Amino acid sequence: MALFGKNSIPDVDNLLTSFYQLDDEAKQEIVETIQYKLKYHKDPERAEQVKHIKKW
Repeated sequence: MALFGKNSIPDVDNLLTSFYQLDDEAKQEIVETIQYKLKYHKDPERAEQVKHIKKW
């Protein structure tokens, strides 16, 4: 919640629920797409924020 804010939690929940319903092949494609996008579209400020989340 610290990253997304209270108003975004329904969107995050929807994403996780949708991801859960995918088969293994589709899940792997999503993971690869995210990894690819992070190479070219990572927000440096947000990437730094993630480093400071406890227990992550």
